[in-house]
Amino acid sequence: MKKKTWLFLILILTVFLIMGCKKEQEPQTDQEIKTPEQTQESVEQEQGEEGKILNLLRCSDNRIEAELYNNREEPLVIGEDIKIIIRGLIVPIPDCDNTTIKPGETVYCSDITGKYKIKDGINRVQANLLRERAIEDIDCSLS
Repeated sequence: MKKKTWLFLILILTVFLIMGCKKEQEPQTDQEIKTPEQTQESVEQEQGEEGKILNLLRCSDNRIEAELYNNREEPLVIGEDIKIIIRGLIVPIPDCDNTTIKPGETVYCSDITGKYKIKDGINRVQANLLRERAIEDIDCSLS
């Protein structure tokens, strides 16, 4: 009987130690939340900055429009070189005018959300290019 009690105590202590050793996750801060003054029909981000990969985000008709800029010296392929991420989900095929962006050129994407639906409220959009990352929050509120 004593062995079972000691085994049970050791098991409980082990569980408490494991649960107590988890890393504390820092709360994610929304540093650049855009608060648009337009209606849902046409919610638009401030004018894009030269050299940024991700520009001119806009919510319209349950989709997010954007412009992707190639700031590199070689052509980039959307979906291969540039990865679009919506709320943590990789968009395999965003709806853009071209899939290849030549150096210094901009491509318009009529729906960068692909098969994913946008949610009511803040949507985080991210464009990854090798070691470069552009993150924008856009408010797609229905009301």
